[in-house]
Amino acid sequence: LRQEVFEAQAFLALLSPISIQSIYVMFELGARWGAKRYLAPVTVAGLPPSALKAPLSAIHAVTGTSEGDLHQLIDTLSERLDL
Repeated sequence: LRQEVFEAQAFLALLSPISIQSIYVMFELGARWGAKRYLAPVTVAGLPPSALKAPLSAIHAVTGTSEGDLHQLIDTLSERLDL
């Protein structure tokens, strides 16, 4: 997992009210953020983007229930991955 956190071209984080309480999830996200690589937080299970704390709050979080946000995420990923 350590290698993938740093080497993946895109990193999607599905964040729920439970997952943001996990020290392991936050550690992995912090590692990715610290590597200055593309990170896309996606809030699910009713978690509002406003619940994210710094430094994640500085990254535009995609709302997993928003069709518009999800389309934008797909467009961004296709550009970053040359698809």
